[in-house]
Amino acid sequence: MRITNIELKPVDGFIRASADITWEQAKKAPLNFFVETPEEHEASFWADPNAFVLAVYLAAWHGGEERIQIDEPICPILFQNLKVVIPVLQSWYHDVPYPAPVIEPLAGFKVQNFNAKESVGLLSCGIDSLGTLRWNKLNIPAHHPLSITAGMTIGYHNHTESGKDRAERIINGRLLTAKSVASDAGIELIPALTNIKFLDKDGWFYTYKSLGSLRTAVACFFSKRFHSTYIATNHTPVSIYPWGSHPLLDQYYSSAHFHVIHHGVDLTRLEKVELVGDWKTGLDNIRVCQNDDEGVYNCCTCEKCILTMCELEAIDKLKDSAAFSVKEVTPDLLETIQTYEMIYNDFQVDFYQEIVPALENKGRKDLVDVLKTVLDNYQQKKLIHA
Repeated sequence: MRITNIELKPVDGFIRASADITWEQAKKAPLNFFVETPEEHEASFWADPNAFVLAVYLAAWHGGEERIQIDEPICPILFQNLKVVIPVLQSWYHDVPYPAPVIEPLAGFKVQNFNAKESVGLLSCGIDSLGTLRWNKLNIPAHHPLSITAGMTIGYHNHTESGKDRAERIINGRLLTAKSVASDAGIELIPALTNIKFLDKDGWFYTYKSLGSLRTAVACFFSKRFHSTYIATNHTPVSIYPWGSHPLLDQYYSSAHFHVIHHGVDLTRLEKVELVGDWKTGLDNIRVCQNDDEGVYNCCTCEKCILTMCELEAIDKLKDSAAFSVKEVTPDLLETIQTYEMIYNDFQVDFYQEIVPALENKGRKDLVDVLKTVLDNYQQKKLIHA
């Protein structure tokens, strides 16, 4: 793989960092990969060669590329860090037969230092990102370099040319929500648009292997202003499982000038929900729905909506949330988890099991009985297919 023609240019009211990605072993068409942001954020933004390497690294491995060649200098710390990532993934999964690609920085190495003194948090308005933001604002003084001063919302293009298509609609759908959250938290909101998913269109690979690296790569283009980015974990102290954003992976996407903080592993899922539930603006602007990519609403019928509503029900906050049209979880709603086989992973079981004692304390035996049946059936099915 070769990364060439790195440039920074204005495009339709955005400032865009782009590079041509050419595959050598994989049978893939060349891609003009880019990340862009509204021009008012130009002072924070640059065409960081390290961000390009980070963006393509796992896609190159998945495609069987033997090398990643780039003609601009890269950070020696990132170069060393990336050597850890693929061995970790190979220890979890055995479906990619290729060795790690060799990174070839034709211009050598360079350590950057922009004297950046701020941190940015990735902000999807899911429970994890809201929980991280709320924890940060409650515990880190505003003047501290690790205090989150901006939230970044990422929109994904469904083509490679213009900034005026569905990606804008996706990010605009979430912007109103994210702006409300950012304003109440006293932080700036930064939109970023990208065609990064075109590097590898395999959704399973994105979720289970490259999620953290791609999100970090987008944030890294803003390293003139930010020295750190927070990626909110979806792990808990008792549920740490193979996933594309992971405490064993994300820290190794750091360079000398841009650090990755994988945040929240020490918090249980219900503790995060309680953080959000005690924050009215956060509670009213939760966006978790699997059926609405644009982040405008929660359908209240998909698994992620049902899980979050159950958690809010367990802490007596569902009725107070403007984010959900359903104000009480019923046994019939919970039974749809079983009917449509929504549980497919052990970490989901962990999340529901955590809710059970809280629902019991609340006197919701009707919900507890259904949940126990659903979870037992999942375990029985898992044994059958073992």
